[in-house]
Amino acid sequence: MVENRVDALVIFGATGDLAKLETFPALVGLVERGVLDFPVVGVAKSGWGLEQFRDYAAASLKLNKMDPTSPAATKMLSLLRYVDGDLGDDATYEAMSQAAGTGKQLLFYLEVPAFLFGRIAQGIAHRGPGRRCPGDGEKPFGADLASSRQLTRPCTSISLRRPYSGSMTGWPSSRWRMCSSAGLPTG
Repeated sequence: MVENRVDALVIFGATGDLAKLETFPALVGLVERGVLDFPVVGVAKSGWGLEQFRDYAAASLKLNKMDPTSPAATKMLSLLRYVDGDLGDDATYEAMSQAAGTGKQLLFYLEVPAFLFGRIAQGIAHRGPGRRCPGDGEKPFGADLASSRQLTRPCTSISLRRPYSGSMTGWPSSRWRMCSSAGLPTG
């Protein structure tokens, strides 16, 4: 049996409010359950370095009444990597790829406005071959069916990944999963 696993999690918009309020505490929970043991690459344009990013994540935990010195939080903070760059610059995606390491299976989580999804999908698609790239967008995706389709088109017109049959059962094989709220099904 071939093991399907994620080799790195890449979070676009990792210095925003969603990361501060929900993502970093959730990552600690994943460490506590023993499922997060790979690099977590934050990508944003904040003018920060890695230490500032880790400090932001630690402050997020304090804000959420979590102890950033607990074993799970310490491990989560040690897994963090950071890429500061413009989403329109190929160098950002190259740096992201390097920060993610040599693994073949990356999971992308987009905590950015939906209009940026297409730009990110194109940047990821052109960053180099040989990786599977499931993705998840955390934003309301369009105001109605027509606008949702318009926003989805750039993401689905690019072959981002081969069919994925790992632990993310039910994900379509040729497109990203877009959801309006974490944990809700996407009909």
